[in-house]
Amino acid sequence: MKVAVLGASGRAGSEITKELAARGHTVTAIARGAPGFLTAHPCGAPAPGTSSVNFAGDAVVANTVASGIGPGGLCLTASTDLDVVVDVTGALTPDGPLSYVALHPTRVLDTRLDTSPYTHRVAGGQVLSLNLQGLPGMPARTGAVMVNVTAVGADAPGFVTVFPCGAEADTSSLNFPAGRAVGALALSTLGGGALCVRSNTRAHLIVDLLGAWAPPPVGTPWMSIRSLIATVGPSSSSPYRGGSKTCTNAFA
Repeated sequence: MKVAVLGASGRAGSEITKELAARGHTVTAIARGAPGFLTAHPCGAPAPGTSSVNFAGDAVVANTVASGIGPGGLCLTASTDLDVVVDVTGALTPDGPLSYVALHPTRVLDTRLDTSPYTHRVAGGQVLSLNLQGLPGMPARTGAVMVNVTAVGADAPGFVTVFPCGAEADTSSLNFPAGRAVGALALSTLGGGALCVRSNTRAHLIVDLLGAWAPPPVGTPWMSIRSLIATVGPSSSSPYRGGSKTCTNAFA
């Protein structure tokens, strides 16, 4: 199995490794033949009987995965031979300054509707900017959000990238075939209070806001997950060029 790890090198990756308790990833499985599944889990522990990504044969499927890391880093175990892309999108720590707030699910974009901020199918490469911080009920000083992104009626197979506005990203948050409706969970920081979405091919796009990470109000106890969201720059290097079906990476 060949693995390409993106966004895990350099100073930012090293700092995250030092204080990491658990990681948020987008894992993309690129199946070459038989259908199967991929499991992300902490190295040093037996692979659990669960799946992180399920895929059909000759398909490209992405999913957002949260996993702990072991002494050797993150391990990936596949049920069949395939190529894998792992994009590091964030980190969760027990003493981070942000808390997760589950919001009432809200549809913030649906290009099929005339009432949407953007209407009609989005052209390939077009960037849509969504001002999420300005929405009613959003926590003050929101640092990151959890959204569900769906592509509908694409002209050709492609992918959607979710990223903070003002930044550049060449990773995929969602992969889709032509003509179908496919959704996936995505985690991203905000840029100037806004979330940006881009498809590499013409398609309708839907974005549902599910939750946010923000500093807790002063004097208000929150029953929530303490977390730190950190962005990591992309990298095209990979420590793997083939080998066994279980691979490790310390993300140093």
